[in-house]
Amino acid sequence: MYFLDASGRIDWMNHRAIEFFGDLVGQPYTAAIAARSHDVARETFTKKVSSGVPETHEDGYARRADGSELLARFHAITVYDEGKQAVGVFGVVDTDRSNPACAGEAAASKLTPREREILVLMSQGYGTRRIAEKLHIQEVTVRNHTSRILGKMGVNSKLAAITTFLTGRAPQ
Repeated sequence: MYFLDASGRIDWMNHRAIEFFGDLVGQPYTAAIAARSHDVARETFTKKVSSGVPETHEDGYARRADGSELLARFHAITVYDEGKQAVGVFGVVDTDRSNPACAGEAAASKLTPREREILVLMSQGYGTRRIAEKLHIQEVTVRNHTSRILGKMGVNSKLAAITTFLTGRAPQ
């Protein structure tokens, strides 16, 4: 998992990403992408922060810490501030090619339609307030649904729920 700021610099990586890519915090996101995938990665990043594309799932080549390249699927969501401006991109790199892009469907199968709707909005970068506004419900109702989502998915954070939904696997 990683977080890129709006300029494309890597702002945060979890320990698994650091093991895979090396510690790239402070470097441009292209440091983790093989050269042959740079053009698609740049186009996708620009769509997210400039054009408001909320979510992408792109295949490309990742560059590992040892310099080797591996085909991967890059799942990413745009993160917005309260003023609805893109402030960055949160993402997960899936290197398990047997795992389809929609593998998170199984993890979300226990959810009610409303809980699923809220999980999808969370995965698109919406915060509690924006979800409440979009669905015309109270923020406390969104928080209650979120709590039930976490319980049903067997995770303890929104980030883990989103990761599980996007990749089909809980974060480690």
